Amino acid sequence: MIVAALRSVAGPTDTLPGSAGFNFQVAHSIVTRYDGIEVLAVSNDAPTSDLDVSTPDELPFDAPLGAETVLIVDDEPLVLRLCCSILARQGYHVLGAASAQEALQFCEKGAPKLHLLLSDVIMPKIRGVDLAERVSVIYPEIRILFMSGFDGREIAEYETLRGGAKLIPKPFTPRELLLAVRAALDNPTGM
Repeated sequence: MIVAALRSVAGPTDTLPGSAGFNFQVAHSIVTRYDGIEVLAVSNDAPTSDLDVSTPDELPFDAPLGAETVLIVDDEPLVLRLCCSILARQGYHVLGAASAQEALQFCEKGAPKLHLLLSDVIMPKIRGVDLAERVSVIYPEIRILFMSGFDGREIAEYETLRGGAKLIPKPFTPRELLLAVRAALDNPTGM
């Protein structure tokens, strides 16, 4: 029902207002794949609406628990909140940043030991790979996992990521995210 309402406002390939390419088709895929997220849309007199998204209280499968600290960076608030929520519920300590600049501020101000950087690839101003290189200078042992909703040419340069960093394509299920995070943390050859 929510997807139908969204499609009446914009086509399935139109981007969400203020986003860097996040579209209704991707939103629909995420909602469908999460099988149970709740979405509350709050409309105001402005040309945009706020979406509040929450994941189910319990994840529907057994996934390895984590205790490591993960810095999650995504310029799409919906994706950032979902990733933070999923990882926190699985026991990870989570820091969320809405931009590469914000992530760098966490690191430069002496954030706690970071074990993993989970970053979107394509963001305004500083790309994910550039952010990873800068964070790796501050935290040499950090593991890197990239995520992206783009395919093809936009991501081609990231297919052979330096230092063994991996890429998880969006949209992904909570299970896919948790398994990718665990694999990146357990991989001794991370970036």
